[in-house]
Amino acid sequence: MGLNIELKPNLGFEKKNVEAIANLLKIINFQNQFYFSSFDWNSVILMKQYMPDAHFGLLVDKFNSEISFKDALDICHKYHFYCCGFNKKIINSEIMDCMDAENLITTIYSEKNVKIYEANELWSMGVKSIFIDDPSNFNIF
Repeated sequence: MGLNIELKPNLGFEKKNVEAIANLLKIINFQNQFYFSSFDWNSVILMKQYMPDAHFGLLVDKFNSEISFKDALDICHKYHFYCCGFNKKIINSEIMDCMDAENLITTIYSEKNVKIYEANELWSMGVKSIFIDDPSNFNIF
């Protein structure tokens, strides 16, 4: 079993949050694979300082004047993150081609259920994993 630890934004408490999680994982000597992700890029960058050998990825809800696709790529390269998780609404073949060319793993998330034909399209584009917020409504039909 692996664990995706999403670092939640805690404005003003990012360092305390990251320290507490890093210390907990060390204290309990957590042996399973784990991965840190966050929409709060500063938190994953900070966690990299505490746990440099862990796996990291960025989460991206939308692109705007503050966050661009190039920014995400630059952060991934600078800090050796290997993955980006994008909102299903913003993914396209151009992004997928760039992610593939940069040898970065792409995951997708959605607030709503993903229909099987949508999942097949995403997987055929090269998406490696799909997350939904409420799996209790998941239906493959």
